[in-house]
Amino acid sequence: MKSLLDSALSALRSYIEKNHDGNVASAARALDISVPTLHTWIKGTRIPSFSKMAPLLEKIGAYICLLYTSDAADDRISV
Repeated sequence: MKSLLDSALSALRSYIEKNHDGNVASAARALDISVPTLHTWIKGTRIPSFSKMAPLLEKIGAYICLLYTSDAADDRISV
C-alpha cells in the first residue's frame, strides 16, 4: 500500500505528464511553485511537507482517499 506522500507525489507526477507533457518547469510555473523545488520533490531528493503539498493537490484537483480497515486498526491498537 502506498503512503500518503507516495500517493500525493504520484498524483503530481501524473498531472505533470498529462498536462505539461512531462515538463516539470512548465508545471511549476502553472502551480506557482519554484522550479527547483518541484524538481527535487519529483526526483525524491527532498520530501515536501503536507502543508506545502496540499495546496498543489487542490490546484490540480487531486484527492487522496484513505481506506480504513478494521484489521489494520486492530494491529495498530493492540496492547
